[in-house]
Amino acid sequence: MKMYRSNVQGSLAPGLIGIIVLALLLMSGCTVLSSGGESPEPRVHNDQPRSSNTSPRGSEEYAPQPVGPLRALDEQSVFYLAYNVAFYAGGFWTEEHDFDESEGIRWSIEARDASGTYRIEAVRALLRWNNDGTSWWYISYGDRSRTFEYEVLLDDFFSPLTKVYEQPGRATPVRSDINYEEFGHDLLGEGGMDAEAERQLERFGVTELVFLSPNELRSRRRSTGTTEVSAGRFEYEHVQYTMPGIEAGPDNYYEWWFSDDVPGGMIRYEWRQQGSDRFFRGELVEIGTGYQTKYGVF
Repeated sequence: MKMYRSNVQGSLAPGLIGIIVLALLLMSGCTVLSSGGESPEPRVHNDQPRSSNTSPRGSEEYAPQPVGPLRALDEQSVFYLAYNVAFYAGGFWTEEHDFDESEGIRWSIEARDASGTYRIEAVRALLRWNNDGTSWWYISYGDRSRTFEYEVLLDDFFSPLTKVYEQPGRATPVRSDINYEEFGHDLLGEGGMDAEAERQLERFGVTELVFLSPNELRSRRRSTGTTEVSAGRFEYEHVQYTMPGIEAGPDNYYEWWFSDDVPGGMIRYEWRQQGSDRFFRGELVEIGTGYQTKYGVF
């Protein structure tokens, strides 16, 4: 895989339409996994044939064997984390900042809770746009003990339809369709997880959707300028947002450093909670090109 470090300079014209702010599971025990807003305009690219070789969703036969801090998570939970950290880490999603096919980004993410400080890396890369508005993406999530990799088909709301991944002991990748409406319920329903799995989701998951208009975000702008992150030096727009606590709970503070110079539109973020030393922060580490399917999904 060919990688490069970007050092792009250019004019800043942030596309803030359609940004969704998401609170972390650190502040809530419930999860809402849903897409909102209007569907983006379908994009015309190469056709993608669907395969009928699917495996049962959530089948124990196909569950990978997490080790180390991730050992308590089953395959469904690991995919939930990988998907949410890749697409929603930092608490925002926007359809305005496009990836080119074969282009990807890598993030270094650090979180602290009552149990300690944890570090992971997450990658998302666009593999292919399809004529019907769906798209194939590569995502990965991992710590020092193991990295989990998926190729996932997303609909035009960026909700997952199909996941493909390697299963230890199997000669061919596993392909599994996803019922997204049941996705979060299956993960966090009664008897679905043990305590360690729930703690992992609290550290790196996402929950409630809050919609901010472009004007609301602009009103929270604090500064603009140029700054250095691991991926290079970029122009940015710094935005702060406070989410009031739920049911008299503590407020939650978000900061984002948006940039039109990078795929995904963001170079740094941080979440903090009122009266707590908890945090969740991330930094763009690398911009890569040359990502191709490993599992022959097209």
